[in-house]
Amino acid sequence: ADIDLMTGIANQEHLKNATMRAIRGLIDKLFLVAAASFEKASEQEIAGTGESLDLSYIILDIDNFKRFNDEQGHETGDEVLRYVASILKRFKEESLPELIEKIEVGRLGGEEFAIILAGYSNAQAALVAEDLRKALASRKEMETYFSSKPTRVNWERYSLVTASIGVATLDSSELKKIGIGELPPPVDVLRAEEKKLREKADIAMYTAKSLGKNRVFSFDRILWHGGRIVDIDQRTQVITINQECCSFLIARNITERLRYFSLGL
Repeated sequence: ADIDLMTGIANQEHLKNATMRAIRGLIDKLFLVAAASFEKASEQEIAGTGESLDLSYIILDIDNFKRFNDEQGHETGDEVLRYVASILKRFKEESLPELIEKIEVGRLGGEEFAIILAGYSNAQAALVAEDLRKALASRKEMETYFSSKPTRVNWERYSLVTASIGVATLDSSELKKIGIGELPPPVDVLRAEEKKLREKADIAMYTAKSLGKNRVFSFDRILWHGGRIVDIDQRTQVITINQECCSFLIARNITERLRYFSLGL
C-alpha cells in the first residue's frame, strides 16, 4: 500500500518512488531540451522551456512532539499528526492544476513528513516551506481543525504546533550530470540520488531544529558558508561536514540524531 494509515497521505515507500520518478522525468525533459547534444545543454536552452527543471525536497519535523504523547496522551499525538497531514494535503489540493502533478506530500514516519516539488528551485521551495511553517503554527488553523475533534489540545500549555523544516534541491546541472552517464538512469542510480537528496534535507531540518526550532533552513546555506560533505560512514551513518570557520558532526542514529561540536553559521 502507498498510503500511511494514520494520516491518509502517502507513505515513505511511495515518497521514495515518487522522488525517483521525478528525477527520471526531469532528466528526460533536460534531454529533450538539448536534443542530441544533451551534454552541451546551455542554461539559456533550459530557461527557454519556461519552467524550472530543479527538484526540491522538504522534510518537516514536528517540534517537541514527544510531550504531546507523554503529557496529553497518544490520542492527542495522533491527532496532531493528522493535523499536519491536513495542512500538507490542502497545500497540494489548492495548488494550480498544472502544479498538482508536480507535488507529492507524505509521511516519512514518526513525526517526520516530506514534500516533493518537481520543477521548483531552491528559492521557490524555501518559500513553500515558510508558508507551510506559518500555516502549521496558526492558532486559527489549529482551533478550526481541533474544534471538530474529540481530542482537544491544551492551548494554555501548548499554544502552537510548530515544525522545523529542511530544504534541499537537486538542480538542473546536477540532474544533467546524472543523465550523461546512462539514459534512462538505472534504478540503482535513481535510488542513490533519492537517498542523497533526502539526507541533505534531513541535515537541513536538524540544523533548523538546532538553531531554535520553528524555522526553515536550506542545505544550500551550508554550501554558502564553504561547507562540503566529506564523509558518510556507511556503518555508523555519521556525516561529517567541514567548514571554513569550524566543523561539526551530525550523528544520525536512534539514540542521538544530532550532536554538534561547534556551529559557526
